[in-house]
Amino acid sequence: MLPVETILKGAVQVSSGLVPDGRHFVSRARDEASSWRSQYKGPIPIAALANRMGSYVQAFTLYSSVRPFGVTAIMGGWDSEGELGVDGQVGTGPKVGGGGKIEGKKAGGPGLYMIEPSGLYWVGLALTRLVSRPPC
Repeated sequence: MLPVETILKGAVQVSSGLVPDGRHFVSRARDEASSWRSQYKGPIPIAALANRMGSYVQAFTLYSSVRPFGVTAIMGGWDSEGELGVDGQVGTGPKVGGGGKIEGKKAGGPGLYMIEPSGLYWVGLALTRLVSRPPC
């Protein structure tokens, strides 16, 4: 098991498996985040990073000339919360209706993903409950 590695500000990753593959995975995730920032002028959302990394790892299962990745990674982070744009990031669009904004709908927040050597990635969901107890 590798230590927790920082991919970018607000995103970390830990992996289990072959150490060199884990290091390469982290390096590739940093490259993907850098590529996203140069193209879109903003930080990559955790969901998009998990999708890209899953696709990258899955490509290694398709060809006989390369061996599959020997690492399972858990990637987590916090996306800044902001109002969702219409149709992703395109235009302002109508106020309501098909293709319009949903009043008060926000994007961002915490994200947790597990990426398997096959390229399949899972969304981690957790529920917490704060229980208040009177002092004894």
